[in-house]
Amino acid sequence: MSDQGLEVFLDELATSNESVTQAASLGRAEVQDVIQITEESHPWFGCLLIVAEVTLVGVKAYLPQVGSENGTQNHYSDFSFQQFQRIGRAVVLRP
Repeated sequence: MSDQGLEVFLDELATSNESVTQAASLGRAEVQDVIQITEESHPWFGCLLIVAEVTLVGVKAYLPQVGSENGTQNHYSDFSFQQFQRIGRAVVLRP
C-alpha cells in the first residue's frame, strides 16, 4: 500500500470511529440504553430492548427472555436509527 493509500485508509478509519462517537453523543443511543421499536411495520413494534452495540447505521439490541426452558436467553436484532426511540439508561438495582 502506498503512503497516500495508507493515509486515505487512516482518515476513513478515524472518520468512522468519530461517526459512532458522534451518533452516541447526539443522544441516539449508547450501550446499555433502553430503546423502544417505533416502526409500526416491524414485528417487534412497541417492544423495549437493551442496546448491546452502536454502529454507524444504528444499533444491535436484545430482548431478554426470562424463564425459558434453558434459563435466560437474549434475542438480538439490528435496528437503524429511524426504527427506534431511546427511552433511557438500563440500570440494575440490587436490594
